[in-house]
Amino acid sequence: MRHIPVVSIGFFSDIHRFELYIPCLVLITCFNCSSHDQDQNTLDLKIKMSAEDCENELLALESIYEDKYQLVQTTPRRKIKVNLNGQSDDSLSTKVRCQLLFELTSNYPNKPPKYQILKPENLSDEDISDINIIINEVIERSLGFVMLFDILTEVQEKLDSICAKILIRQRNEAKEKRKAIQLEEEAKFRGDRVTVESFLEWNTKFLAEMESLKEKSISEDQSAVKRLTGRELFLKDNHYDDSDLTFLETNGGEVVEIDEHLFVDIGDIDLDDDNDDDNNQVVVTGTA
Repeated sequence: MRHIPVVSIGFFSDIHRFELYIPCLVLITCFNCSSHDQDQNTLDLKIKMSAEDCENELLALESIYEDKYQLVQTTPRRKIKVNLNGQSDDSLSTKVRCQLLFELTSNYPNKPPKYQILKPENLSDEDISDINIIINEVIERSLGFVMLFDILTEVQEKLDSICAKILIRQRNEAKEKRKAIQLEEEAKFRGDRVTVESFLEWNTKFLAEMESLKEKSISEDQSAVKRLTGRELFLKDNHYDDSDLTFLETNGGEVVEIDEHLFVDIGDIDLDDDNDDDNNQVVVTGTA
């Protein structure tokens, strides 16, 4: 608001000068009214231009982001939501993404928009803090101009940078894993370096194993010595002989005493001679 200059009382002592002052005072008052109207018109024009700029900006964002853009609310304040996904040169199993929700005031962009970071995925607290800093820096330097596209662009660059770091980390982890597997395979053929302590430990175990095998071998040999042949078992156990004799007596057969010594050299007989078989047959007939 413009201030009217104050005139001292001595100035009015001259009546002619006072008469000249009155038109000047009216002129200054008219000038102030004219300036106020001009400022109001300028403000109205700025508001109108801001509304048009905001409308054009939203149309541009919808065209650029397509299905990632969503007009959530139109009244009393416009709210829009944009989905952002981090991109990299290589495909990642880990996805980096978030949503930005903007609420535009009636005098945006002369006043900053309100915003929220929603549904962060694979973003650490530090990453979210960095995104907040980026958004606030863009708002601070862009106040008075449409700024949503600039905000979205810089947040997208941040997400891409995070993806690149994740990709580098995953590649390094895969490289370290392959290296560990390779070293493990090489160790199978190379063997471990022998020290005095490791040799003594191995030698103690080896001697204990050899002693155990030796005792086991001796035990098996002793068992083999004690084990009888089938013929020895048969001759030793006369239970079956008694059973056969009982069977013959029960069925009216004749019990014949056989000299066992006659069969000691039975291995010398040629069993392949068919003519000798008839002469060597022993027939035991029963009595009626």
